[in-house]
Amino acid sequence: MNIIQVFEQFPTQESCINYLESVRWAN
Repeated sequence: MNIIQVFEQFPTQESCINYLESVRWAN
């Protein structure tokens, strides 16, 4: 997944941040 796909899937900053945090802390 590239950054463009991320922004297309998460158009709002909040949802994008929530996604990135969930991925970051999933490990």
